[in-house]
Amino acid sequence: MAATCAESLVKEGDAPVHPYYSLLPSYVTPESVQEEREDFLRRIQETLTCLQTLSDENALDSVLQNRHFRDVDTFYKLKHELPVELHAQLIRVLVGLLWTRDGRAFTDVDMEIRAVKTLQLLLRKWKKRHRGGDGAIIEDLVIEWRSVRRAIERVCFRAPGCIQQASQSYLAKLATTTVKCAEEARGFFRPSDPAVPLVLEMWTEFGAAVKNVKSTECFRALALFSFLFSLSKSDDMKTKTAVVDLLPQWFSTWSLISRCNEWDGHWMKILSRSTKRYPSTSMLDDYFPFIFAKVNDLLELPSDLGSPFKKQLWPSAYTSINGSKRFGQHAMRLCVYLMREEEDDSRDGDPMRYLLEILGMMKSFFHPSNVANAGNSLATYVYYLSNALGRRLGHEKAASKGLQPASVGKLVDVLMEICLLGIYSKNKGVSTKCMYVMKNLLCIDPVRCVAPVMQEMLKALDPMAMSHSHLAVTAISSMSVFLYHLMCGRHPQSTGLFFANYLEPMVKLTLPGIDANDEKKTQSTVQLYFHLLSWLPLVNDPAKGNFQATKQRGQLSNQLFAGMASSMFAEIAATNGQIDEGMWEAGPFLEEWAFAVLDRCFQFIQSRSGARSASPATNTDRNRGNKSSKRDGSEDAIVLQVLNLLAILYAQMSPEIYTQCLRKTVSFVSSAFYTSSFGGKVISTLIFNCMQGNPSEAIEQFMPIILDKFRVTKAAIHVSNLMVNEKVWYLCILDGLVRFSPPDDPILLRYQLELKLILAHFLNGDDEKEVYEAAGAVLQNLLSGLFGVYTHDFRSLPDFRYGGTSRVKQNSHSDSNCCKIMSLEPFANWKI
Repeated sequence: MAATCAESLVKEGDAPVHPYYSLLPSYVTPESVQEEREDFLRRIQETLTCLQTLSDENALDSVLQNRHFRDVDTFYKLKHELPVELHAQLIRVLVGLLWTRDGRAFTDVDMEIRAVKTLQLLLRKWKKRHRGGDGAIIEDLVIEWRSVRRAIERVCFRAPGCIQQASQSYLAKLATTTVKCAEEARGFFRPSDPAVPLVLEMWTEFGAAVKNVKSTECFRALALFSFLFSLSKSDDMKTKTAVVDLLPQWFSTWSLISRCNEWDGHWMKILSRSTKRYPSTSMLDDYFPFIFAKVNDLLELPSDLGSPFKKQLWPSAYTSINGSKRFGQHAMRLCVYLMREEEDDSRDGDPMRYLLEILGMMKSFFHPSNVANAGNSLATYVYYLSNALGRRLGHEKAASKGLQPASVGKLVDVLMEICLLGIYSKNKGVSTKCMYVMKNLLCIDPVRCVAPVMQEMLKALDPMAMSHSHLAVTAISSMSVFLYHLMCGRHPQSTGLFFANYLEPMVKLTLPGIDANDEKKTQSTVQLYFHLLSWLPLVNDPAKGNFQATKQRGQLSNQLFAGMASSMFAEIAATNGQIDEGMWEAGPFLEEWAFAVLDRCFQFIQSRSGARSASPATNTDRNRGNKSSKRDGSEDAIVLQVLNLLAILYAQMSPEIYTQCLRKTVSFVSSAFYTSSFGGKVISTLIFNCMQGNPSEAIEQFMPIILDKFRVTKAAIHVSNLMVNEKVWYLCILDGLVRFSPPDDPILLRYQLELKLILAHFLNGDDEKEVYEAAGAVLQNLLSGLFGVYTHDFRSLPDFRYGGTSRVKQNSHSDSNCCKIMSLEPFANWKI
């Protein structure tokens, strides 16, 4: 019977393959994907059977194993989707075992934790697949909210009669996991009586205990009420009427305790959910002064008027059911959802006015000269505010209704002023949070924010600016946070303005940031250039002078932007021809900048690696504990970051620019010589990164260096005139050359005779340990290059968009080519 049911579910579950599989190699066929899916469905059906067996009072939980829950998790990780009936059955049986029966079927706490996590995953996926256009979940799966309450009390407060044999850490993990799962279950709550709204039913259950503020039980009741509080969408008008009728009771009860952050936070959580369900509502107009006064109390702004009032302490036992979000997030979300479009002779502007007054009081704490500890917590509130604002504007713009960005212009301006002060704060936490708030504001209203932000950044990068050393690093770090949001759009007043007016001065002024004497500035600059080069190809094509004929956006570009415009709420406007033309005319400047970056990186590598090779470390240097720069001859993380930057720099170059940069790189490698092991790793990595641009052209330039120094002939090599460290150095250069062999152009086969002679000599005829270890590394990387299956490049589009080029290269020629290069007989006496 079970097998028949499983087969029916498998047949019912036949579904289209997820788009993810179209990006995988060709050997992953639709048939193999479907076969894998059917196999997982059979195993998940076995999981369901085991769970149903546990429903028997006399059953043992030994039939349930970890793999049963792991199968469900892996199934979703592989981008499959459960059949609806099987999905619903799993949810119902887990809800029954965990909540209806109070988890008595599980004697092992670890197994119960896995079951709760699986239920949370299933509930989240059910919401995703059954969410309609208005955000309502299909009314075919109901969870009794009282059973969830009992589960929370059982795991968080150790209800009588529930004794679990487990360590304290496992019990704490069970409580945390259950709380997170219960949050997912809120959308499935329904009233017991359809005639009574759910919110009224819950308040009837908890209201009397919440009002009894003389007992600590009021804290527990309020925490449970705010945690379980859910506004049913089945009868929206009846629910809204019930909320309006309950508001006087709620606010009168709220005011019974004057100063307690947790008490205020739970009430703000309740109101924030109400305002999110009914945005721009007028039901709270009479309570604006009280609400924003409580928000001000929650901020705990320092004052010179004396010590603050004594606060009511919240029992620590009830903090476990506060939920996954902080009270500050609910408070800022409440402020955002109270805002609405302003009209004449109305109170629509009151929420904005109150919020601006609060931000005005906070502004002084973000000044760089302010050293108060309150700045970090206030920056967190500002970050929550910007997140909530972006979410509301995005959701309502996608639905073509609600609040418009123009209505929050004053708020955006004030937040931008705070950020432009906070990014220069001495407190690292304040500075970082303000950078991310600035990024959010650029996404919310790019037309309003791009020009002032970029002007401020360029002003800070000006070498003549006061405190330039401090301002420049902060500006570079800030731009590395928000730069890619400016580059990946299409709006003429954001992306177009950036490319037309700010790209050239920005890269010129940040170029001195690659400085061997300033690690912090170098790290920030490298991170900035990573984001820049991810979106900026380095092309200079002066031969194509007719812009209209040769440099118009292609059909693919227009198709991709059209797809983005249909799937995103943000505006994707077209840039005009003048901006497009200006972007193409930046070619000569980009070419000069690429050469300058390459020279700065070479100077940096020469300075750091050369100094490390020449001077031994002192004990003081060894004990510094500096993770980014070790003076004892070991690896330097900053140098490795610069090498990673060069990897993406070479990859983004056009063939003409790459040819010139290749000559510079060959000249640098020919003149460099480092005696440390890290120096060898640096030069090997540099050559490998350089080869990614054009392997065939690169090996023709680098290989003569090796052949000349080793004096390779057709019969032997002559290295008697080389010292040990010289042999190791040139083997490191060779190591960088043999790491990569593209299948469409087997470049290593051109030098198979020379490679055979070099490896045979150093693996058999040299007694120095460092030499044959270096030669062994060359052989290992050579075999990896010939036999390996690896990602050739990283692209954001599928294969067919690139005219037949392949995303994943597999060396099908590896077996025959390896035999051509060498036989195993000369290496029978390898030194291991």
